[in-house]
Amino acid sequence: MRKVLGTRREFLRGTAAASLIGVSSKILWGADAPSNRVRLCFAGVHEKGRGQEPMRWSAAMPGVEIAYVCDPDRRAQDWAAAKVNEIAGYAPKKATDIRKVLEDRNVDAVFAEVPDHWHAPMAWMTMEAGKHIYCEKPCTFTPSEGDILVAVQRKTGRVFQMGNQRRSSTAYRPAVEALRSGIIGEIKYGRCWYQNNRKPIGPRVPAPVPEWLDWDVWQGPAPRAPYQSNVVHYNWHWSFQYGTGEIANSAVHYVDVARWAMGLDMPDRVSALGVSCNGDVGWDWPGLQMLSMTFPGDKMITWDGVSSLPGKKMMDIYGGAMIYGTKGTMYFHPHDYVVLYDEKGEVAREWHPVDEVQGEHWKPKLDAHHIRNFLEAVRAADPGKAHSPVVDSVRSSLMTHLGNLSVRSGLTLHVDTKSGVPAEKEAMKYWTRDYEPGWSHA
Repeated sequence: MRKVLGTRREFLRGTAAASLIGVSSKILWGADAPSNRVRLCFAGVHEKGRGQEPMRWSAAMPGVEIAYVCDPDRRAQDWAAAKVNEIAGYAPKKATDIRKVLEDRNVDAVFAEVPDHWHAPMAWMTMEAGKHIYCEKPCTFTPSEGDILVAVQRKTGRVFQMGNQRRSSTAYRPAVEALRSGIIGEIKYGRCWYQNNRKPIGPRVPAPVPEWLDWDVWQGPAPRAPYQSNVVHYNWHWSFQYGTGEIANSAVHYVDVARWAMGLDMPDRVSALGVSCNGDVGWDWPGLQMLSMTFPGDKMITWDGVSSLPGKKMMDIYGGAMIYGTKGTMYFHPHDYVVLYDEKGEVAREWHPVDEVQGEHWKPKLDAHHIRNFLEAVRAADPGKAHSPVVDSVRSSLMTHLGNLSVRSGLTLHVDTKSGVPAEKEAMKYWTRDYEPGWSHA
């Protein structure tokens, strides 16, 4: 990783000045030493979006500098810069276009907290610029982008981490080890779910581009289209043009946990069904979706997705992954703990985070563990230290995309377990996408 003070003379001059103003040895030689400091850009920093959370946690960490906040929404830039200044005592630079940030040699890594259609292109551009990437889930918009990400990461040797933070859970990780050691016997089935009661958003209609938004940059790699209401912010999730639906928004978390816990790679058969929850014309993707995948060795993972209906939730919680074996079950709770049930369904054991404090919210600490793991890998310049490396990230994202391919084609997919490619030609129409000219990967 690049050092902030490049030459020995610069370093000595910097340390001398620091001693004069009474900077502690912790800053000079500890986590905040210039040689350890990681300079980050956060792309996608809307006040109510996902990106503002890891940005806030990172700004409070030693050895981290938020060098840039980047967003095509000018209001988001202003809000994020002020928030970093409030937390860390300095104001980062503001940018609209990530491509300008990538020209800055002083930036070490980028957090891509942007809409789905931007994930893979921002990740491969970042790695090709010599920087490390923390990419929100799913890490791809289409299956074809997965091969590109794997190839670029291997060529550049940059650290890649996807934002499926449960991979860094101090409760999940030892529970997975126990599962793999045979604590529930032979593992056979992973049952995953997500339930919400999202309200209708109504139709997308043509509208003037807001004065605070660079619509061209926001669209980025997507083919150009007129601005519409109900897209910016968040509701892009439900659009074919910019989002990947509830399955890639939410299932990717729990399907990833099940695949990781069960030690599985590629499915051999995928089938999915999907319909509208409430007839909301603002949704292209289904609001009710069921995914079933079989794997070699007579194993299976399913996901139940309910986006917009009220009522009783499974296990009285909105989501999770229940792993079934021949001698018991293990429940991975979304709030960062794990419960083992014996053959009679009685609680046999629990795993909780090592730093759990009663009454504290679980999410900031879980995010922080995943961010720190990424930063450790960056400081070591070792992609192998990342808990969610590129191949695993691509695999778990692909499984949700295969569910979408099955829904859109109306077919059960027979999948090559080495390449992940289905045999059905009708489904392959959705394997890739059209890009705005100049945006596809060479």
